[in-house]
Amino acid sequence: MTLEYIFSKSYLFDPTPPSESRLYLYLIVFFGVLILLALLNIFSKSLDKKIRKKQIYCYLTTGTLGLIYLFGRHEELSWIGSRLTLSIILLGFFIWITYITVFSIRYLPKKNTNEKAQKRFEKYLPKRK
Repeated sequence: MTLEYIFSKSYLFDPTPPSESRLYLYLIVFFGVLILLALLNIFSKSLDKKIRKKQIYCYLTTGTLGLIYLFGRHEELSWIGSRLTLSIILLGFFIWITYITVFSIRYLPKKNTNEKAQKRFEKYLPKRK
């Protein structure tokens, strides 16, 4: 199997690819881990609230769509179980992760400088009794 064959129209746009494949196990583990990461992020308090919320939606949505894809592939449903659907799900996941990373790189330094300024300001306020 060559890259030319993988990216050919007949291979990528096949509406009902064969359901028997060893790829199932890897995809079930990958999408299951994404859902598990979403659940762990819900109970984690280590990250900022905005970033954590974006990560939860990313992982949960991608994991759920991936499991729906695997169900469609197992039941040989047209277009839901196609390779195009998997590539769209994975492309969306990588775009979403890139967006979250860029957001974090831009947001966290601003937040840290605002917190330092707030602490410096609160240092001179009278303390509550």
